[in-house]
Formats: sequence, C-alpha cells, structure tokens
Amino acid sequence: MLRRVSSVFILTLLGVSASHAQQQTQQQVVVRGDAPPWVVSVVHAIDSNKMIARLRQQDNVRVGVPGSAPRKLFNITTGLVIDGAGHVVTRLTNLDPSDKDETILVTANNGSRLRARLVGMDCATGFVVLEVAALRVQPPGFAPTSVLSLGMMVKILSADITARIAAPDNSKQVYIDYAIKQDLGQVAVGSMYAKARGALTLNSSNLLSRNDGSIVITSEGQVAGIAQYAGFGRAYLFPFEFIRDTIAKRVIEKQDSVPAGWLGVKVEGLTQLSEAEFSVLGLPRRSGVIVREVVAGSPAAAGGIKLNDIIIGLDEFDVNTRTDLSAVLSSLPAGYPLKLRVIRNHDNVGLEAVLGPRLYTGQMVAYMESEMPDESFAAQRDSLQRRLDELNAQYRSNMKSAPSQAREETRSELGIEMQQLFGLLRNLDLQVPPAPTLASNDTGFGGPDPRTVVFPAGFTARDLDQTQEPQLAAFFGTSRGVLVLSVAKGTSAERTGIKAGDVIVGTYNRGGVNCRQLNSTLSTRRGICPLNILRKGTRIVVKLDTRTH
Repeated sequence: MLRRVSSVFILTLLGVSASHAQQQTQQQVVVRGDAPPWVVSVVHAIDSNKMIARLRQQDNVRVGVPGSAPRKLFNITTGLVIDGAGHVVTRLTNLDPSDKDETILVTANNGSRLRARLVGMDCATGFVVLEVAALRVQPPGFAPTSVLSLGMMVKILSADITARIAAPDNSKQVYIDYAIKQDLGQVAVGSMYAKARGALTLNSSNLLSRNDGSIVITSEGQVAGIAQYAGFGRAYLFPFEFIRDTIAKRVIEKQDSVPAGWLGVKVEGLTQLSEAEFSVLGLPRRSGVIVREVVAGSPAAAGGIKLNDIIIGLDEFDVNTRTDLSAVLSSLPAGYPLKLRVIRNHDNVGLEAVLGPRLYTGQMVAYMESEMPDESFAAQRDSLQRRLDELNAQYRSNMKSAPSQAREETRSELGIEMQQLFGLLRNLDLQVPPAPTLASNDTGFGGPDPRTVVFPAGFTARDLDQTQEPQLAAFFGTSRGVLVLSVAKGTSAERTGIKAGDVIVGTYNRGGVNCRQLNSTLSTRRGICPLNILRKGTRIVVKLDTRTH
C-alpha cells in the first residue's frame, strides 16, 4: 500500500471560513506551552515541481498538474528530540534524502520556529534525523521495551493545525497555529512484520495517515516510541531505545542517509509448491523458502547462496514463509552482516552475506503485501476479507456520528483502504484465471504440443519444470520457467525483443513463474512489465508493454 501524501495546501487553509476555524479550535489539542519540550512540530516545505518530476520518473506514474497548483506544499508532522545535541527524529513524506537543501522548520513548545538541518534518512525504516542547532532541551525519560505490555494504554501525541481569527470583527482573517493533538491508543499483539522490524503494534480508532510519526508516551509521561502508520486504526510502534540507539545512531555516525539493505534473491514459499514439487525436496514440513534466482554480482551470490537452496533462518529469526523473509530484510541497512541458515541437498549449511545498498524509490508502507500470509489463495483471501469486514463495520459506525470534519476525514481514510483491499481481492481472484488458450501449431521442439499456451502479447510458450523434464531444464540452465516457443511478427513481444528459445524465469515481483502465473500478471498489469529472461545462459531483462499487443 503506498502511503498517502499527507501534504497540506496552506493556501487552502488560509481561505477557511470562520465557522471552520471555530470548529477546529474545539478539537482536543494540547496548548503548545503545555506539550513536553521534547515533542516538536516539523514543517517540511516541498517544492512541488521537484516532487512531480520525481514521481514522473517512476515507471507507470502519470501525474496531472492543474495550472493553479501552488509552487510549495507543506508536510506537517511530529518530531521527537532524542538527545541534548538537538537531534530530532521524525518521518517525512516526499523527502528526497539526497537533497540537503530541503527547507525544514521545527516549532518548539515555546512557539519559536527554528531551521533544521537534514542529517539523513534511515531508508530501511523511513525515519529521518534532523539537527536543530538552537534546540537544546533535556532528552525525555523513556519506558524500556520490556514494560510495554499487551493491552497497555498509551497516549498518542501528533502535530496538528488550528486556525484562529485575528479579530472578532474580521471573520476572513485567519492565521495558522501549530498545536499537539492527543489521542489514546493500546499496545496490541505484533505481527511478524512488526516484530522483525523491532516494533510493536499500536491500535487506536483515531489513527489516520497524518499520524505517521506521532510520539507515543505512557500514562506516566515516559516516551514509548514513534508510530509508523500502517492502515486505518493501527500503526507500528518503534520503541524509543531502537529509535535512538539503532536508527538515529547509524545516521548520525554516517552524517548522511543510510541505504536499505539488499540481498539479491528471488524465492518461493514451500507452501506454494505442488505436492509433486514438495516431495522431491524430501523435507519433513513446508517451512522455509526455496531460492529460484540469485542475481549475478549480488550479496547473495558473493555469500554462496545457490539455486534451490532452502532458506530456513536469518540471524535469530526462523523463516517459514516469504512474509518472514521480506519482514526481516525490510528493516536492515546496507552493510549489515547477515547470517543465513539454509538446507542444501538435505544438509544444513551456514552462510554469511553482507547486504548491499538498495535503490531508494520513495517511502512506502506495503503492510498489506508484507503481512499477506504466504499460504493458499483461499487463506490469503480470507485474511483480506476479515480486514475488509472490520473496516466496513467501522465505516458504518462512523457514519452514525454527527457530521464533522473528523468524521469526513475518517470516512475518506476508510474508503481509501477499502478500495485497496478490493483491488487486492480482485488480483487474487485473477491469479487463478481460466486455463489460457491452447495452440495446436508446431512448437518447433518436436511437433504439436497440447501444453502450448498462446499469450496475447504475441508469443506462444509452455511450462518448463525440472521435476517433469530434468534433461530439458538442465539444457536451458534453470529449474523452472516459461519456455518461449515462437514469437509472432509485428507484436508487442517481437518489438520488446523476446525470442524463441528464451526462458522467462520471473517478473518484476516474483520468480519461478509458470504459464498460468505469467498469464495472470500480464493480464492484470497495465503498462510496462519487466520480465527476467534466461537466453543462452545469460540473464537479461526485457520490458514488455502490455498495453499494445
């Protein structure tokens, strides 16, 4: 799930009506002077032209810009002072970590606004470290992670905007004040994704996307940590110790951004294998992930990971599914020395790999993918449906309340997540499509083959599987994939450069594909779809345009 842009059009706010201003001041907010001195508001001025240029550089992103769009957008969030040297940790949407000239202001509890210097971003977690030279406050007391027990009630402090009228006789003159809003939340059972990232789970009916980066404190006033928005009503709670001693420490020591780590493998969960495929492995249970591709020159290749290795552990974490693997890797920085436990030819093997840098493509919260159970389609669908039913109930309850700005904001957030869930459900259903069209023409590999599949992009292919045809798989140098038999002239496949004899071994987001999976991907992705191809022993990437066949 891509995190929503939580930017505020200040020009719009300046035109609010007097009645709206009065409604805003009635919200439960903490007067800034009463807020803890180590909780600050952070205002990031975003150059809209730069932001749009970055968005347009991403594949398949089309951005429409009205002529009246303002040159500057303002992202307003919450920051936490972590030490006596003026270091502030926060989360900022649409930040370019390579641009050290970003305009960032911090508003202290006495109302003073101070210029902040961007030290860097921890790209693995998305947290940003700022330095405010003039901000010297006593760092907060904190609650150790061990005391953050299940069901514990906590307070959530978030930067907010209030509008005030300049004078009683001038209802059109409105100014913006920054305040700290306070909500209540509860520590809940953490998912594997949260635990692997050193986080807990936080639930609150008032958690919206703009609460990303909120400061969480205990009832005794000790800092519990910082919240990362993960969907309506819930967030990941990163403990203060982890924020200060791990995330902030590595950014401050480098005095620059720290790239996220990259291993360089594509895997498939053992739960996704057929009975025939699983029986060949000779394992007692379906626990682990099987390596389907090792990127040449990657940390995985340097660490000795090989095709068909079964990864069962990373450091102290057990890896049962792809979800476990992605959860652990998503929190680690480049340069991290990783210990892997694998099964190779029925033997337990220990390997080590130093993670390389992963290209930064923007902050995302992909919790719905990361937490998707690596199980059958039916189990995944049930998980999504349960979340959708929960949101539906909250939507109906919200609509019973009196009309207000808060109600409309909640309704909007619920609607966004529900639409995303509907999309995921549709994609799951499309991953089990009707059998593709079978061709009866000569395949060029020994005559007609009833297994040949005709793809709309202009090529015919068939499944290549080591368990069924070990000699043919050995000839092409891969355990499984989609073997291209012929390419029609004048089609998208020919223009892309796909050739007969190519083996499609993966797409942009998965490896080890078969014809059914590839057909599903190409039928649902509109635009450029990168395909990983093995051609005469060399791995290449082609970008197939699914919009033109």
